[in-house]
Amino acid sequence: MAEWPLEQQWRYCGRCRGLVWEGDGGGACFDGQVHTFLDSGYYSVFHTSSLVWEKFGMGDGPPSGTQDRWKRCDRCKGLAYSGFNTGVCVGGGPHGFAGSGLYAVPMDNVWPGAQEGWRYCHRCQRLVFGDGGTCFDAQRHDVTGSAAYSVPFFYPHDQHIDVFVPHWAGVSMAWWSLGRAWSSVGFDWFYTAGPQNGSVTLISRAPEIVDAFGISKAGEVFTDRYRMGQGWASLSFPDQHWERIGTGFPSGALISATARTPGNLDVFAARDDGHVYTSWWSEGARWSDWQDLGGVFPAGAPVTALARAQDHLDLFVIGNDGHIYTCAWTAGSAWTGLGDRWRDLGGNGRPHGKVAATTRFSGNIDLFVVGDDGRVYTSWWYEGSEWSGLPRPGSWGGSGAGGGGSSGNRWTSLGGFFPPGATITAIARDRHHLDLFVVGNDGQVYTSWWVDGGGWSGVADNWLSLGGEFPKGAHIAATSRDPGNIDLFAIGSDKNVRTKWWTVGAGWADWLSLGSEDFTPGGRIAAVARVAGVRAEGQVEPIRLHIDVNTDDSTAARGWAELTLYVEGTFSFVTHFHATGWNSYPTSLAWFVFPADGRLPFLFTHDGKVYGTDEIGPRDDDNTVNGSSPAMRDRFASFRNCTYRWAASFKSPSINMTYNIIDLMNKTHVSHPRDFDGEYYDVNSGAYHRWPPGTDARPDPRSDYYYGDSED
Repeated sequence: MAEWPLEQQWRYCGRCRGLVWEGDGGGACFDGQVHTFLDSGYYSVFHTSSLVWEKFGMGDGPPSGTQDRWKRCDRCKGLAYSGFNTGVCVGGGPHGFAGSGLYAVPMDNVWPGAQEGWRYCHRCQRLVFGDGGTCFDAQRHDVTGSAAYSVPFFYPHDQHIDVFVPHWAGVSMAWWSLGRAWSSVGFDWFYTAGPQNGSVTLISRAPEIVDAFGISKAGEVFTDRYRMGQGWASLSFPDQHWERIGTGFPSGALISATARTPGNLDVFAARDDGHVYTSWWSEGARWSDWQDLGGVFPAGAPVTALARAQDHLDLFVIGNDGHIYTCAWTAGSAWTGLGDRWRDLGGNGRPHGKVAATTRFSGNIDLFVVGDDGRVYTSWWYEGSEWSGLPRPGSWGGSGAGGGGSSGNRWTSLGGFFPPGATITAIARDRHHLDLFVVGNDGQVYTSWWVDGGGWSGVADNWLSLGGEFPKGAHIAATSRDPGNIDLFAIGSDKNVRTKWWTVGAGWADWLSLGSEDFTPGGRIAAVARVAGVRAEGQVEPIRLHIDVNTDDSTAARGWAELTLYVEGTFSFVTHFHATGWNSYPTSLAWFVFPADGRLPFLFTHDGKVYGTDEIGPRDDDNTVNGSSPAMRDRFASFRNCTYRWAASFKSPSINMTYNIIDLMNKTHVSHPRDFDGEYYDVNSGAYHRWPPGTDARPDPRSDYYYGDSED
């Protein structure tokens, strides 16, 4: 079967409700105006050019379960079916298919990672969403008798951020999409009738879904939900507000939410009796009654919840004695804290303060608090070992349940001079990086970061100032759209929301105002990047491959690379190289991955540079490539038992190493069940290649390569 790549940059128009190509301007809607993509997600469609079609032949056909003969109109940019005739475009004329390739759309089945609900309009012959929308003559689309189509989402990992701020009248929101300005810049923040004078929490359990939770001034718990193509539930009907799912909590108490799978939510909050309570939801069911998980904590104490795996939850709360307490749940077992048996982890927090928690992988947790002395403290846990901050036996007689115990603190100090008990925000960009953010006594934002193998940057009070003018100890919201990005949000002393962002290689941008509003300075704010905390097929764990590039004494540089594959066909390819001495080096890597099914391998490459002290430039070369491939999706299961071979160099480009790996495998017949003839799929270009590309291609005789494979 011919491999048809997924073409990206397809969007949903909220006016005509059709699927539209955004790549070169967006085309004309039914009234001649431009399409609007304000409420659109990002989609991809199977596509092939006429040359590829001729190469493989008509008999091979498009991907199984799809219907081909769809084409892109040059005038309206819509996707229209060309199997009958040219259809009707804007103004009554025919669609123009002259510059179009061939497209295929999944029909009568829901493709993994795709959105269902798409239909064929008999009047304009375009692909449209649902049974509404406006056709070419301003009349309604006619989808009577249409087959059921699904369109794959494109998961770019960095395409959308939502920011929510609670205030006296409800909740205001603003959003950002890649290539577009913030919705609130030059316009008002969008208002929704959420919990008044309360708190708000955001979570993305799938790339097309965002859930919001808040506790109002009256102690009521509310929720709202966004689905791509449908918008926020509270805005779908003019007479509806956020859904109420609980009562009886302290005014404006913080609520914590987790998603263990895309079809599951768990929320947690503390009541006036100092107990922690939970309610849960699963697809197709209503919210459960609230369950008492015990504990003896300050009324309304902030609860931090963490889902480090789909069958495990961990909770953390600061007790009346300033110690951090934990309670855990594992599928098939009851909560460990029931009967006031929460475990004391020690620490030196402040009651009513919040614990920041991250999980870099399922066998790890890192905790952070600002202590009563204004310093930041951390304790960490790895599967198979105990918490690093636990006191030595006998150093206290802790009474448990968050209520007492004598002093004893082995938490590690990370320095800093901050308001005691200030809110600290922590993010894990990947398994090798952690970043912390706190607003200091001078109203500036400070950061400290950790890199695997390198320790914390802020130790010895070397926290980096990021500037800003905020009330001391202000709340900060942080998101990481990919390992090479951070976005920060806080409400300034001028009552405006400010944002600052970091991009690998470019550093921190200046603070930007997101528009004039009358928000509470330093008040609560929530932000989320529309990236799944769990992937689109929640029961399927991603596949992670890791290699270390270690050099000899003659090359003062080293590095590593990590590849993460997801069931819906998306991937993240992360590389890190570091110069350790005087010399600067080019950094290159070629990594072949061989799925167990014996078909063509996948090639991942990187070329960059690290700078030693002999040149001005960054000592680190960090790069992230996010993408998608239908071939990866179709062959996902075969990656579980894959093999691989890689080569790295600090003198030669990756194209030379690519050929050397192929030449080596041809000679040794390793890492593949059949003789490798040089045909492979290049993920960076999204195309198939056969080596050699020309008659002058030869193995590179250099011997300064570093090799490795899955047997190492």
